[in-house]
Amino acid sequence: MRDFNTGNASFEQLYLTFNTGIGTFIVGNKSGTPFQWGTWFLNNSGTAAGIYWEKAFGNIKVIADLAKTSKGDMASAINSGSFVTPNLLAMDRDRDYYDLAAQYRNKDMEGGLMMSYFRFADKRGSAATSALTTAVVLDPYFKAKFGPIDVEGEGYYMSGKVDYSDARTVAAGANMSDQSIKAKGLYLQGKFNIGPAWAGLSGIYASGNDPAATAGSGQDITGGMLGTFGYATDNYSGIWSNYVPNILFGYASDSYHTYLKVAGRAADLGQTTDNLQLVNLIGGVAVGKKLNFDGKLTFAKLDKVDPAVSASDKLGTELDVRGSYKIYDCLSYNVGFAYLWTGDYYKGVQTVENVSNNYYLTHWIDLRF
Repeated sequence: MRDFNTGNASFEQLYLTFNTGIGTFIVGNKSGTPFQWGTWFLNNSGTAAGIYWEKAFGNIKVIADLAKTSKGDMASAINSGSFVTPNLLAMDRDRDYYDLAAQYRNKDMEGGLMMSYFRFADKRGSAATSALTTAVVLDPYFKAKFGPIDVEGEGYYMSGKVDYSDARTVAAGANMSDQSIKAKGLYLQGKFNIGPAWAGLSGIYASGNDPAATAGSGQDITGGMLGTFGYATDNYSGIWSNYVPNILFGYASDSYHTYLKVAGRAADLGQTTDNLQLVNLIGGVAVGKKLNFDGKLTFAKLDKVDPAVSASDKLGTELDVRGSYKIYDCLSYNVGFAYLWTGDYYKGVQTVENVSNNYYLTHWIDLRF
C-alpha cells in the first residue's frame, strides 16, 4: 500500500486534504509510522495508509489519527508438506496504530500529550514464535523559552503484551509464554543563548530489556521495543544531529562499523535510540550570516547489557564538531569531524583485548526546499 507504480514513474504518497467546518482531514497514503510528534525524540519517517483529523479550539489543538502500515489478511498455513491447513487465527495479519492527542501552544511555550495504541498482527501464525503484539504508549512533551534559555523534553511510557497463543498451535511453540511490555524513556535539553553563540546540556534515557526476558520466556519486557513499533529509528536528519553522536550511531553505515566482526566481539549498534543512557554537552556559534560552527561531547552507555555479548556497558565518549557555510538560502556546504574514545563494550567478552579509538572525517551538501 506504499508504492504506486504507473509503469513510467512511481511515487509513495498520495492523499487528499479536506478543510471542513468540523476540522481538517487528511486521507490516503501519508507521512506516518508512527505519528510525527513533539520534539525530535521518538520520531520516525515513513508512509502509512490512513486518516488524520485535527481541530483547533483557541490555543488547543485536538488530533486523531489511524493508520495501517501493512496489510496481510490472506489465510496463512502453519503446516508444511504437500497439504497445508489454513490457520484461520492468522487471517488478520495487519499492522495498525491509532493516535489521540491534545496540544497547547502560545508565544513562548507549547506542550501536549499523545496516546497511541499499536496492534501488530503481522507475525501471527507463520512460525512457532508467532505472536500478536499490542501496546499503549503515553507520550508527553514540552517546549518553552525563558528569555535566553530554551528548554524542551519528551518522554514515553509503554504498556502492552506479546501474545503467543497462535504459536502454541505449533508443536515447537508449545512452551511459549506470553510477555508483558513495560518500557519507559525520557529526553531533556536546556540551551543558553549568548548573542551569536549558544551552549547547553541534553540527556537521553531509554530503558533496556533484561537479557533473560527472551521471546516466550514469560518475563516482562522492560525495553528494546522502540524499533518494534517504529519509534526513534530516523532521528538523525541526514548526517548530523545535536543529540546523537556520529560514530556510535552510524551515519555512514547504519551501525557502529569500525571494528572487526569476529567471535567474542560485541554486536553492532543499530540506529534506534533504545536501551541507552546518554549525556551531551552541546554548543555552537554563528560567524556572520553564512558561517556556523557547532559541536557536542557525548558520554554514552547501555542501560542493560547482555553478559553473553559483552562484559561492559560502556559505549564510550565522543567529540563531534561541524562547520557549515550557507551558499544560498537553501544550499549549504558542511564539514564534520568525530573522534570516539571507544568504550569497553566493544571488547565483547574478550575483556583483555584492547579496543582502539576511532575517528571519522566527512563533508556533505544540504539542499532543502
